[in-house]
Amino acid sequence: MCNPCKKIVFTSSRNGNPELYSVNADGTGLVRLTFNLANDDEAAWSPDGQHIAFTSDRDGQRDLYVMAADGGDVVRITKSNWKSKPAWSPNGDLIAYETLSNGSSDIWVVAKDGGNPALLFSSPGYDADASWSPDGTRLALASDWFAYDFGTDLFLVNANGTGFQALTDGDIFDNRTFRYPSWSPDGAKIAMMLLWEVGRDEYVTELGVISLDGTGLTSLASASRIAVVTWSKCSWSPDGTMIAYTSGTIGANDVSWIRADGSAGGTIVTNGWNPDWQR
Repeated sequence: MCNPCKKIVFTSSRNGNPELYSVNADGTGLVRLTFNLANDDEAAWSPDGQHIAFTSDRDGQRDLYVMAADGGDVVRITKSNWKSKPAWSPNGDLIAYETLSNGSSDIWVVAKDGGNPALLFSSPGYDADASWSPDGTRLALASDWFAYDFGTDLFLVNANGTGFQALTDGDIFDNRTFRYPSWSPDGAKIAMMLLWEVGRDEYVTELGVISLDGTGLTSLASASRIAVVTWSKCSWSPDGTMIAYTSGTIGANDVSWIRADGSAGGTIVTNGWNPDWQR
């Protein structure tokens, strides 16, 4: 499949509550990284592969934490409000995340060792799922700018919060929602999860890719039939040839892989979601 020395971190409830685990990309070497009664989720590797940012409610509310790659030296880096979906800047200095502010969900950044968070981008509606471009100049994100509280599309924004522009078409009648953009290592494409509503709080998802000019939207895999609470991100392999994503059904999610051209794929590990590939 691919080089097993590069690991994937993911969330699993195999031992009860959601905890973080790492595994080699070939499915060997499973290691549990967190051990507590809280919900640990949304792990993201630092660019140098030495640290992992994640969210946890272990201190009573959902905040951002950073730990060593082996699960040690855990540090809480935010201490107020609700935080979600950390994403490291390519130089490793900042972590983007979403939190509630200005009456909606916005994109903020905080230094890797904590400090004073700063607002990066805010629109009147829901802004979420930030992903940095490989050169650090832009971020991709999901927003309901076209149809408030109805569905989300993908947008690009400069790292200073300017230059907000649409990547997907904003058709509110196609019953399609775009979430969790993930920038390819060469900066040429963005992978994402496409969600189709099939029932109350129930969705069928697809893994797709799109070019930066908004053309060439391609579905690579039918990912899963899921409940709203298990929407999951996808992640490119460091060489850009494969994408890890969540597949399965309600209550039975697996971490899978597929080649970026859709030609082959398989399961990495069962009982897992929110994979992130070590750089």
